[in-house]
Amino acid sequence: EFFSVVGQSEAEAAIGQARYGLGQYARARELLDRALSLERQDPRHDPNEMLGNLSTLGWIDGWSGNFDQARRRFEEGLRVAEQAAPVPIRHQVALHAGIVWLCFRTGNLEEAQRHVDATARLVEKGIAADDPLRADHLFMEALVLRERDEHEAAIRNLERCLAIRQQSFGAEHTSVAWAMESLGWNELGLGRIERARQHFRRALEIDEKLLGPLHQWV
Repeated sequence: EFFSVVGQSEAEAAIGQARYGLGQYARARELLDRALSLERQDPRHDPNEMLGNLSTLGWIDGWSGNFDQARRRFEEGLRVAEQAAPVPIRHQVALHAGIVWLCFRTGNLEEAQRHVDATARLVEKGIAADDPLRADHLFMEALVLRERDEHEAAIRNLERCLAIRQQSFGAEHTSVAWAMESLGWNELGLGRIERARQHFRRALEIDEKLLGPLHQWV
């Protein structure tokens, strides 16, 4: 019975993560929620898989505008990580990054900074300089810097973030577009209108090509 439950949860999670990668968020949420329910029923579940599912579900909820549910997912993940130590740094960074993004969206900069600081400590422990996860940290830190009108510092972060993402994923990737867009907002904050326009235009070109002109992110 144990192996049947574990096998089912792993299968649901694998398909759910694949659906997420394809942008099929409603179906991904359904599958990952079922996998998570099965994992919670058995104390012998793999915490790493549970953390990955909670992180993905948090992002899906956040992008859908369900910030309270997203926060619950990320916070549950951090609690699981504390109880299941040692846990891969990657999972912890992703969960902290999720809360930073939520705090940015809701204007809670003090809490966002705490999680940025926690992520920085984790990244320095074991994330390579060219790892996309380091780029994620740089991106999230840039969000906080932007809200504090520290646009030059934010731009430095985003230029490093962009270089890592382009090296890792190529010139046309949604995460590259996000960095471009964020660069545009910071250039706009400095009054550099033409530079901002160039970044916004490039981000739009990438998103339209990859996601289609009617996608919610475009």
